[in-house]
Amino acid sequence: MNPLPRSNWQTLEPLLDQALELAPEARSRWLAELSVSAPDLAADVEAFLAEEAAADRSGFLTGVRDVGLAGLELGAYRLERQLGQGGMGTGWLAQRADGRFEGQAAVKLLNLALVSATGQERFRREGSVLARLAHPGIARLLDAGVSPAGQPYLVLEYVDGQPIDLYARERKLPQAVLLRLFLQVLAAVGHAHANLIVHRDLKPSNIFVTTDGHVKLLDFGIAKLIDDESVNDRSLLTAAGGRTFTPLYAAPEQVHGADLTTSTDVYALGVLLYLLLSDRHPTAEGAHSPAECVTALLEAEPARLGLGDLDTILAKALRKLPVERYQTAAAFADDLERYLRQEPVSARPDSMAYRMRKFVRRNRGGVTIAALVTVALLGTTGAAVRQSRAAQRQRDEVVLGLKRQRMTYSIQEVLLGDERGANGQPLSSADRLQMAVRMLEAKYRDEPWLVADGFVLIADRYYESGDRISQRALLARGQELGRAGRLPEQLAIADCLRVNSFAFDEMFDSAATDLVEAKSALASAAPNDMAHVACLDTEGQLLAAQGRWH
Repeated sequence: MNPLPRSNWQTLEPLLDQALELAPEARSRWLAELSVSAPDLAADVEAFLAEEAAADRSGFLTGVRDVGLAGLELGAYRLERQLGQGGMGTGWLAQRADGRFEGQAAVKLLNLALVSATGQERFRREGSVLARLAHPGIARLLDAGVSPAGQPYLVLEYVDGQPIDLYARERKLPQAVLLRLFLQVLAAVGHAHANLIVHRDLKPSNIFVTTDGHVKLLDFGIAKLIDDESVNDRSLLTAAGGRTFTPLYAAPEQVHGADLTTSTDVYALGVLLYLLLSDRHPTAEGAHSPAECVTALLEAEPARLGLGDLDTILAKALRKLPVERYQTAAAFADDLERYLRQEPVSARPDSMAYRMRKFVRRNRGGVTIAALVTVALLGTTGAAVRQSRAAQRQRDEVVLGLKRQRMTYSIQEVLLGDERGANGQPLSSADRLQMAVRMLEAKYRDEPWLVADGFVLIADRYYESGDRISQRALLARGQELGRAGRLPEQLAIADCLRVNSFAFDEMFDSAATDLVEAKSALASAAPNDMAHVACLDTEGQLLAAQGRWH
């Protein structure tokens, strides 16, 4: 087979992993679905699988077949039977063979076909990662070496158990018991995060529960050593590892090829908890191919499960932007512990600004299409003056929407960038938010309406972090821009978001003052569904907070 370009292999590797884990009948169905959504990729995967089958029939690399490896001694262990196979290697159950004591272990062998500099380095890194971890919830590294055939191998603690989803489903665990089990997962992942390690492939098949109910985290094959890659390591190893993921449990930044952090693991953990609680996927329910899973990941919003604060916790873990999630597994666990103790959680219900952003994202395409259709219908007739004016308005709305979109991306670049302070340490969240404010004022100083919109987005981050004083201070600056620039829409939105914040802290007099100004601003503003809906929602929340239901 002709070698594929590097970029193609990075795309194909996770698909091959998935195909190799499936039984023949399930693999055929999976390939048929992939052929519909991505025919070129399906053809490449089928070609690789056909080559592998042909090689097996011809006896190529017979050393990797079960019959050749059963009974093989590697160090102090003798291989007994194959446990599983993935894209990188095979797993074997092994018995201690040196007579010192009896014991079982799991041996992971790198496939001979992947014994290249890159493959060996990735395998070595897995061993290095595991060597840094010592936690009861993580399968221990016992030994490592190279087989007589030249295959690197790792000897790991053998875990006799079930994937966590199967374990929970078969036992129909009550919610509290399930959450306690999940807290074990968070503790294991939190230990990895504390050692600057991101797993990057958390999913049920990598999280086992033993027969006595203890969680064991497995497979750090594509884990990332944060400190090892903090110096802009862009090697083939890093690129390949970063692009390897399981579509059903990937975070949006993995699909985009962006930098991965501990919040990437948080997203996968959010998917897992949602699945355990509801027995359905938060975004990809009904998806029939990897491509549909990825589309749903980027576009769909998880439905609430009707679980009160637990819904709020899940929503925070599953935010599309990494900066909006829990930043570590420990922070995620802290809120679940609060929930179990019936204490207030740190996560906040979706703010008005966040709901407005989702509204724009859902409707931007429709607005753009409406503008294009209107222009197309105009033709060259001179009688369509009203249609022309409507099209002009639509075009202006699209232009403004694109400016807002570019401004939002500029903020995200600051919040997610790798800038460091004078001491060389990463900037804190507060420092990044202040930097975003300075960027807005410098870059968009000639468009105060856009600066005011940007202040709303940044203030929303303060709200979600619980810093409502900073949130209200920044919204006050947005109010000043709205008054000075005669921008009634921006003024009304800033007012109403402050009303929300004041109501949360039961500062009802201040909330009422800002609400009066918001209504006055809306009276002189052009019709704007977003601003009017935002302020109606805010007024309702204020009345509810005051107990004035009627």
